[in-house]
Amino acid sequence: DDDDDDDTAGTGRGEEAETGDAEWDPAAIDAELASLALTTERFGRRDSGAGAGDDATGTDASGGCGWTDESVERSIVAGPPFAEKKSTFQGFLLRDVTSLEQVDAMIRALRRDSRIARCSHLMAAWRIALRGDPHDPDCVWAQDHDEDGEAGAGRGMSHLLRVTGSANVCVVVARWFGGIHLGPARFQLINNCARDMLERCGFLEGKGGGK
Repeated sequence: DDDDDDDTAGTGRGEEAETGDAEWDPAAIDAELASLALTTERFGRRDSGAGAGDDATGTDASGGCGWTDESVERSIVAGPPFAEKKSTFQGFLLRDVTSLEQVDAMIRALRRDSRIARCSHLMAAWRIALRGDPHDPDCVWAQDHDEDGEAGAGRGMSHLLRVTGSANVCVVVARWFGGIHLGPARFQLINNCARDMLERCGFLEGKGGGK
């Protein structure tokens, strides 16, 4: 079954298990979208010129990469949430990523937000040029994904980063399950949400916004 997935992070419960306690009406969806808009304001909706480097003024906990958890949190770009058949989706992006530790710091920052902590899935994909120019075929990459129980979604997001040539970036999509099965269409919605974040942040201008 294409919807037999873990729709509550860390619980192993799929969409079927969520249906009984997530029957939302239109007013509830509006309230959720309004709540998520506050999350967007918290993380900031920056233009394509804003990046992690703008705020990274300290060092990480391991001592020495020019960023802190706080600077990473301030640099997260939050996209507008949208609803599809009672499920809500929202994208987030961090640019100028140079280490896996920054990816972890981004996900920690998102999970500290009480609204995001309630999401069914927090799916992430990242692509970091470790050695060499990102446009060089010999460039050494750190690229992977975290599906957070939504099997196949992170893999699709990771593929999106590769085909668009995006570099030094982590993109995250949160989904709040609303009680209606979306089937395979949910993967397209997740990918579209991730692509929208890349476009908003300038990664699709001339293919690849990473530096």
